[in-house]
Amino acid sequence: MLLVRYVGSILLQFAAFLPAFSQISPPGLDDTRAVAWGAIGFSQQIGPKWQTTIYLGASRESNPDNYSLLNKPAIAVIDVSGLYRFNDRWSLSGAISFRKQDVYDVDDMEIRDEIRYYSRLYYRHKIKKISFTYSFRPEFRTYYNSTSVPYTYRFRLKAQVAIPLNQSGSNQFILGNEILNVAQPHFSDYKYSEDRLTSYFRHTFKKPAVIFDAGFMYQFLAGEGLITHLAFDVIFLDPFGKHSLN
Repeated sequence: MLLVRYVGSILLQFAAFLPAFSQISPPGLDDTRAVAWGAIGFSQQIGPKWQTTIYLGASRESNPDNYSLLNKPAIAVIDVSGLYRFNDRWSLSGAISFRKQDVYDVDDMEIRDEIRYYSRLYYRHKIKKISFTYSFRPEFRTYYNSTSVPYTYRFRLKAQVAIPLNQSGSNQFILGNEILNVAQPHFSDYKYSEDRLTSYFRHTFKKPAVIFDAGFMYQFLAGEGLITHLAFDVIFLDPFGKHSLN
């Protein structure tokens, strides 16, 4: 697994960002080995440079000592974001995310309600038909029904590459790597947290305009091991009509 991480990190010195957005990656978890994640999203272009996206997702997980990935509830997510495209290479998004997570690493099972605020700066480009991007994501995470977990600042650097598998580009292989750093609750506590390696197959339907993604995320927790996420998502593009980009 260390070799896979090393090779993946070398390959991902470049990054991919598709014209719409990347796949809906699973949220990171802990105290488990295997996770099944599914999401449905809607993305609407609302002007020459503006795009808004909302998605709903949920997952189930295994116990820490097995791989029964449907064993128990894990997390539910509602995420709303807006993206502004400066030009063909630079974009900036802002988002708010509501999350309800079942926590099993306490004496009594706890439901953890979280609100997360974040933004993401993208830089993208192409080499022939292969798409690349870099992204930086700062976020503020707080829990509004728990006094035992303080708020945290988190910073993410992500790299992603999308490789077309056919002439039209309707089938693509997407490979990504994201590194997380956490400060909890003060910036003096800033430290490396985890590494997330993703691999996806994507198919884009023209009518209706729908993206389907299926793949895996490998979550490498610092000092704690590996969690495998089986993930899929369905994303509806411009359900209220498409606005011209020109």
